[in-house]
Amino acid sequence: MTATDEGDVRIVFTDADKSNRRTIWEGPTELLDASALMTEQLLVPFSGAELGEDDKLIVEVKVGVTSSADYGANTKVRIPITKKNLATKQKTPTFLRDSDLRAADVTLTADVWVELGVYTIGAQTKLRLGHQIPNNSKIYISMVENE
Repeated sequence: MTATDEGDVRIVFTDADKSNRRTIWEGPTELLDASALMTEQLLVPFSGAELGEDDKLIVEVKVGVTSSADYGANTKVRIPITKKNLATKQKTPTFLRDSDLRAADVTLTADVWVELGVYTIGAQTKLRLGHQIPNNSKIYISMVENE
C-alpha cells in the first residue's frame, strides 16, 4: 500500500461457500510495495495447500485508519500462483493481477480484516500459491489509500 497507512495483507484459501478458511500467507503492507523491482520483492513460498474447482483465493487487508483503497489505475497486484490443468496434468506458473481480483474501490475499516479481492478457481483447474522456483515467486501489492 502506498501513502497513508501501514497494515497487513493476508491470502486465504476457502471453499466455494467460504465456510472452510485457511490463511496461507500474511505480510506487512509496507514491504509489499517496497520496490517495483522483482528481485527486491517479498517471497511467497510454494504452498502445499491446493484449491480446486469453485474454491476461492481471497486477499484481505487490515489497516489502522478507516479509509478507502483506490482500485483504479493506481492499484497494482501481482500474486504468484501455479495452475494445474486436470485434463492435461500440465502445471503453469503464472500471476494473478488486480483485474483478476476486483474492479471497484474498497472501504477499509480500521483494525478489521477487509476483503480486498476474490479469485474463483475455474473448472478442471487446481491452484497453489507460489511458484516452484523461489526466485520467480515474488508478490507485489501497491495501492493508494484515500482517507
